[in-house]
Amino acid sequence: AVIRSRGALSYQEAQERLDSDPAEDQSEVTVAIRNLWKLAQKLRSKRIEDGALNLESGELKFELDSETQNPVNVFSYESRDTNHLIEEFMLLANRKVAEEISKCWEQTSVLRRHPPPKEESMSELKKLLAAYGIKDFESGSNKELQYSLDHVDKPDDPFFNRLVRIMSTRCMDFARYFCTGDPDVPKKDWGHFGLAMDHYTHFTSPIRRYADVLVHRLLAASQGIEALPVVMRNQQEIKDACEHLNLKHRNAQYADRASVSFHLYQLFLKRGPTVAEGVIMRVQREGISVASDEWGAEGLAPLSSKNWLLIIDKQTAYGRPRSKFEGINMKVFDRAVVSIEADLEDLSQRFLKFTFLGMPKRRPDGKLAPLPAIPSSANPEAPSDLPPLPVVAE
Repeated sequence: AVIRSRGALSYQEAQERLDSDPAEDQSEVTVAIRNLWKLAQKLRSKRIEDGALNLESGELKFELDSETQNPVNVFSYESRDTNHLIEEFMLLANRKVAEEISKCWEQTSVLRRHPPPKEESMSELKKLLAAYGIKDFESGSNKELQYSLDHVDKPDDPFFNRLVRIMSTRCMDFARYFCTGDPDVPKKDWGHFGLAMDHYTHFTSPIRRYADVLVHRLLAASQGIEALPVVMRNQQEIKDACEHLNLKHRNAQYADRASVSFHLYQLFLKRGPTVAEGVIMRVQREGISVASDEWGAEGLAPLSSKNWLLIIDKQTAYGRPRSKFEGINMKVFDRAVVSIEADLEDLSQRFLKFTFLGMPKRRPDGKLAPLPAIPSSANPEAPSDLPPLPVVAE
């Protein structure tokens, strides 16, 4: 094929063309983008119909100081229509290439599979949702899971559905590269659970992923363009390469998470204690795990057993009488107000320190009422003069 480029556009520039008034912009590139978007929507609808999942990763984007390169702000990554447009055609290319190479090279093709979610992790998520009152969350198949995700709703909290999708993503097992001739991977396990595809591989990024380079060589050989290298005819070599790719891919994911944690730590180190509203992800024996949608930060806000009665099975925390939290009743997926700051006690770990401040108070306009900032040394969870109560398991 010969490709003639008519424009090098960023996602934002392409989105501006897609959003433009057709009466005002009928340029060749803009019309092409509009047509591609119509096709992408049809492809996406078909994938969803087949059971493909629409999950959330909670990806963050940092604004860095131009001189120091230290983070000064953080945002949730915005996915535009043009991101989805490119995604659909990338998925289509990857699927078609996977079908082609596995047909031609049955024993030595490099494909990518994604197992169903881990039952234990998904069971824990179901328990959390059941404690909140959602009893019909099913995940037996990708279609069931997608239906459940589409119908999880909390009208007064738009972040709730996104948070459940993020938590569902964390229940997923890793996707893995594999050799089609591997006897440990029967054909029934070749599928990609998240994408609802029987055949899938990585083909579209040979400049940044070695897996794609292998796939390009397999595809070129299948089309008679060039001979397949001898080493790629060896099944054991392909299996070893896939294991190496899986290891490096997982390490890259760990490095990405560590980078996000480090940048969040730097951000709060500069900001100091910051009052934020978040959602309770879990009631634990040590306190409540809180996710702040504004800052993209998660952490454990400790709750002293002297001041709280924690009922784990019901995912509920009750403020103990005669403490400053008397009368508070909060449960999983409720909103809470916390203070977030960089934990200076162990600089080698770079943890964020969460402190529970109370439940949100709303003004008549619906916005969060301002709360007084607390010194980082203050501890509203200081023990009272009452003896501790045990954590209740049921």
